[in-house]
Amino acid sequence: MGFEPDQPQSRVESVNEFKDQMKDTLEEAKVALVKSKDDMTLYYNRKRSPVPEFKTGDMVFLDASDIQTT
Repeated sequence: MGFEPDQPQSRVESVNEFKDQMKDTLEEAKVALVKSKDDMTLYYNRKRSPVPEFKTGDMVFLDASDIQTT
């Protein structure tokens, strides 16, 4: 996994250090995923325009090309 516990130390200290190192690595990975998600959201939203707000009674166009009636 890229790092191994030191052999000369007692097993309990070695296991605790390994556990702490794995916990820190997991936290770093979580932070990196959140940052990546935020960056992708920013990039995606940069090219999008705001959604228009419609009110009751507003006139709108309807694309009926996919509506089949008899």
